[in-house]
Amino acid sequence: MVENLEVKIFALSNLLQEYLDETEGVTKFKNKTRFHIRGLQEQLTKLNTVKIEQDEVSLLVSRAVNALEESLDK
Repeated sequence: MVENLEVKIFALSNLLQEYLDETEGVTKFKNKTRFHIRGLQEQLTKLNTVKIEQDEVSLLVSRAVNALEESLDK
């Protein structure tokens, strides 16, 4: 089992939300995706058995962004 998988999934949903916020314009895709990501975050919060600290999520999101950007730059 992957360590803190629930927290990582929650952090990934936050990362997706941040990327959506950075996109320009208002589109049906953007609105529907944001709606579903928010729903996912709410359900994950209810299901999560690990207490999520905001600092921990921020750190995971930062690491994920850095790793993703590095892999996309290659």
